[in-house]
Amino acid sequence: MSDWQNKQEIPPKSPDSLVGQARSWIMRLAIAAILVLLAVAGLAVVILTFLARLGGEPLHLALEALRKDQTVVARLGEPIEMASWFPVGSVRVSGDRGNANLTFRVKGSREKALVNVIAQRIAGKWGLTTLEVRYSNGERQMVDLSGQGDEELDAPKWSPPSAPAAPQGAGQGDKPLPREEAPPNVSIPAPSVEIKIPEAPPK
Repeated sequence: MSDWQNKQEIPPKSPDSLVGQARSWIMRLAIAAILVLLAVAGLAVVILTFLARLGGEPLHLALEALRKDQTVVARLGEPIEMASWFPVGSVRVSGDRGNANLTFRVKGSREKALVNVIAQRIAGKWGLTTLEVRYSNGERQMVDLSGQGDEELDAPKWSPPSAPAAPQGAGQGDKPLPREEAPPNVSIPAPSVEIKIPEAPPK
């Protein structure tokens, strides 16, 4: 029997076989897409966790200050909670010092508002510098932070002592008092970390 006759005797693939192959390729593509999505989700969780560690304390302090302000509570309603997935702004940390400028949304039982918080980190502790609330009608309110201060944050800066004034009536022959020398300014560089969170696209 010739080769041509052998080729003619090979039965063509049935429609069920073609459908089975198509289903197999679809399953492979679906599994690959799921793996890619899981990898992206895992990376996003790691990034958000890292950002939360740096900016979590300023956000926590800001929420506590908002919940204690009677004007904000009366306007937004209780409970006051975060209304955005993550804040927009920047967090910079260098050793035990740092600063943060974050904007995020909050919501209550009555309405939502946009909040901007500026915080400083001194001696490893975060403290609020400015807390502003912008309501849905555009009205702005500066939250009173007078009761949120910290002695370490409010401590005056060190300045070298000045030379004592000479007593009146002292003669020219008197020797001037020795002037105290200021201690040397020694600074130890610390590694700095700065993160800028991109603004979310307008809805």
